[in-house]
Amino acid sequence: MSNDPFSSIGRGAGSSGGMRATGGCLSVLFRNPRLMAALGMAAFAVIGYLMKPTKVNSFTGETVRVEAVTPEQEIAMGLQSVSQMSQEFGGEVRDPVLINKINQIGNRL
Repeated sequence: MSNDPFSSIGRGAGSSGGMRATGGCLSVLFRNPRLMAALGMAAFAVIGYLMKPTKVNSFTGETVRVEAVTPEQEIAMGLQSVSQMSQEFGGEVRDPVLINKINQIGNRL
């Protein structure tokens, strides 16, 4: 008999050789601790996501799951990231014509 796991390809059901399912899905899980750990982590992530409170976005009307963050906490997080974002996106705009154009667009929105 061959040790090749693909040697049963093309054989009918009930033929011997190759990989056979014995014991069902649970036995596969209990014999594979990595698979069990991965499924456990996935289940934990899904449950954690579903436990988050929902909020309706007032602009789009879409229901979203959000962290419980107050507006004051959002402002503080934004102020903390100003220097990093400024550095990442090329700094502040100093051209008065461009600033005026940006302000006009912002006012229209």
